[in-house]
Amino acid sequence: MPNHQGFDYFFGTPSSNDRWVYLYKNDELIEKKTDMGTLTKRTTDEVVGFIESNQEKLFFAYVPYSMVHTRLDASADFKGKSPRGLHGDAVEEIDFNCGRIIDALKRLDLVGNTYFLFTSDNGPWLIKNKNHRDGQPPKDHGGSAGLLRSGKVSTWEGGVRVPTILWAPNRVPANLECDEIAATIDLLPTFSGMVGAELPSDRVLDGVDISHLFVGDFEKADEDRYFAYYFINSLQAVRQGRWKLHLPRPANPPWLGNFAKNSHVAPADWKGFDEPFLIDLETDPGESMSVTAENSEVVARLLALAEKVRADIGDHDRVGEHMRFFEPGERPQKAYFPDLKRYPKRK
Repeated sequence: MPNHQGFDYFFGTPSSNDRWVYLYKNDELIEKKTDMGTLTKRTTDEVVGFIESNQEKLFFAYVPYSMVHTRLDASADFKGKSPRGLHGDAVEEIDFNCGRIIDALKRLDLVGNTYFLFTSDNGPWLIKNKNHRDGQPPKDHGGSAGLLRSGKVSTWEGGVRVPTILWAPNRVPANLECDEIAATIDLLPTFSGMVGAELPSDRVLDGVDISHLFVGDFEKADEDRYFAYYFINSLQAVRQGRWKLHLPRPANPPWLGNFAKNSHVAPADWKGFDEPFLIDLETDPGESMSVTAENSEVVARLLALAEKVRADIGDHDRVGEHMRFFEPGERPQKAYFPDLKRYPKRK
């Protein structure tokens, strides 16, 4: 629970809203099977109250709205109002309530020393759309990644690349776009650096301070930075700069156990690769065509990078030197994957 993971106050659900939501305040269950249509507004009410109570000191508010993860719902003020169906209603209600948070910052004169960052969860849930397609109004509830390929849980760009908006007047330049590699793992070191907080030294931190990107100093970005794409315990791709390399793998990797056949991903996007599949993301963000043959040096460099990642973090067949484990005790000597033959039944 969040109160045992460094948060001073928690309001929300400790699980996703696939079927229903159990609502908690700190460790206390306050409501069973709550009305999902009320969640966005009630969450925002709590956020505004938290800001009001902590306006005289440093504060951090993490606001993971339950929408637009399905199941979807919206309040009476928004339900049936958008041309995009219920999905659009839920999005518009989130948009309105983010505005309420900004209005609170303005009312309390906190805009000048507060950063407001909005980003998405992983890509669209295409299993909720007909034939795993991009969401079409008004009935599809799974969302859309636009020109990016595939969606949730895949290692295509549609599964991991998401929109991010940062707002801090007079500190973050307006009307700028940044295409450098950054991730949510960067927020801890970045925000900690901004307020002078000391980072923990007893563990590996995957993120880096990206405050230079916040202010538009894009030339300070690390040209060698890379991104590793894992599906559960399996390294599937690496990216550095404009280049992304999908690594050879079978269509239904047996080492994935229960997840070897993935219903979330369209069959065409779950195929294997006999050879490395190189993408130039600047010219082909939809990852439609391999340019491996024309760029042998790039392929060799990224294959070497993949081996570096495997040595560090691990792969389905090995334990990396700095592999991150949650369980206490001795470090395993072989790759760990739990027995997931079936999910436990809900009570």
